[in-house]
Amino acid sequence: MDPVILTLNRWQARRFEWGVFDCALAVADWVQERVGRDPAEGLRLTYRSAGECERETRFFTDPLRVFGQRMDAVGLVRTADPGRGDIGLLLVGLDGVMLPHAALCIGDGLWGIKVEGGAMELTPLKVLAAWAVPQ
Repeated sequence: MDPVILTLNRWQARRFEWGVFDCALAVADWVQERVGRDPAEGLRLTYRSAGECERETRFFTDPLRVFGQRMDAVGLVRTADPGRGDIGLLLVGLDGVMLPHAALCIGDGLWGIKVEGGAMELTPLKVLAAWAVPQ
């Protein structure tokens, strides 16, 4: 079966938990499976809420810095043309609030993200940055 579909199914089944399995850590797991290095090394279990995530990482106020540094550290290269299996940092409106989300590219402009209710496919308001992931 397609690894992207398998991953999104796992995201749907697994409980969202800040610092354990949130949008960024779900994507970090995907990257680790593909490249053998964990972009979230040293970050897991260091926060337990959105507020603690912001204090620890500044993900909500400077997402490109924290996310980009971690992807660069594991050797991923930015791409202007993300395809199926690549990852990105999106600006997404959920419940009337615009927030950054780490995401997995499904293809054709669609992305999968881990949210508190499971996983969802969406077309983002804006792709802030994307990284090519070896397949």
